[in-house]
Amino acid sequence: MQGAPDVSDLIEHDRKIVGPMQRLQSQVYNTGAPSLAFAEIDAATLLLVWLHSEAIIKRLAAEIDTEADDEAALSHETRQQREAEVQGDLLGVERDEAALVWLRSNVCSPVEHRADISPLALLGVRLVTSPRATELRETSPGVADLVKF
Repeated sequence: MQGAPDVSDLIEHDRKIVGPMQRLQSQVYNTGAPSLAFAEIDAATLLLVWLHSEAIIKRLAAEIDTEADDEAALSHETRQQREAEVQGDLLGVERDEAALVWLRSNVCSPVEHRADISPLALLGVRLVTSPRATELRETSPGVADLVKF
């Protein structure tokens, strides 16, 4: 478990108990070139979290309950519906973006598609789920087909 002291050296080799360590990295200022400094220190915070994890979890749960606004919270179904709407809007914007990039690339402009653009937007297709024509036992609720539009 992270933060727990390592007692294996004590048991196996009669050495000291090793406490958790934390590696730090920081920037060094007032030097000619950008520099980095590294250090390793005792991780007292990790040890305290390991030691008092149940109390910390209990207090965090109470804090979350205090902060939660259940009256304004969306139901699971409503959240899924709104997320689907936003994802659909995002896909529409990505389709417009892909069309503009394709248009510019046709006139030899040095423009490329973003690496994280949706493949559906890039290829100009949409995902359609349709029921099977035959009565086979399904592992998913339909078969997905790509349809050019």
